[in-house]
Amino acid sequence: MRAFAAPSTFLDLPFGEQLMLWGIRLWMRGFHDASPDQTILRTGFKLAGVPDAHSVLDGLMTVITTAATDTIDIRCPDCPDISVDEHLLMDVIAGLQSPGSGGSTLFACRLPPTARRAGMELAGHLAALFSGAGLWIRPRQRVRNPGTPTIH
Repeated sequence: MRAFAAPSTFLDLPFGEQLMLWGIRLWMRGFHDASPDQTILRTGFKLAGVPDAHSVLDGLMTVITTAATDTIDIRCPDCPDISVDEHLLMDVIAGLQSPGSGGSTLFACRLPPTARRAGMELAGHLAALFSGAGLWIRPRQRVRNPGTPTIH
C-alpha cells in the first residue's frame, strides 16, 4: 500500500520533480558505486537552469547519508516507482518552497538535531534555487492505510 497519493511513478512527475528525484538518485548511485555521476549531475543541473543546485544537493545528500539514524530508501535512477522516503524528501523541499504546505518528517525522524539543522539549511537553499528557476516541487498528499483503526 502506498503511503502517498499519485503520482506514484517517476514518469508521472512534472519536470521539476523529475529533475529533483533524478539528482537524488544519481547522487546516491555515485555514492554507492563510486561511478562518475557527479559530472552528469553538474551538466544536467546546468542545462536545466539550476547550475548551483549540484553543490547544494551534494551537501544535502552528504548530510543525510552520513548522519541518518536509519536506512533511507533511495531507488536507482531507472526505477519507475517512488519510495516513501523519496516522497518525504521531496515534501521537505516543497514545504520550503511554499511554507506551510510540506513537511520535514524525514529530517525529524531520521536525523539528529545538528544534522537536521544543517540539512534544513541546505534543503532551503535547494528549494530556493529550484523555485527561482520556476521548478516547483508539490507537497505530497499522504494516504492513510485503510487497515489503520480510526475513532469515529
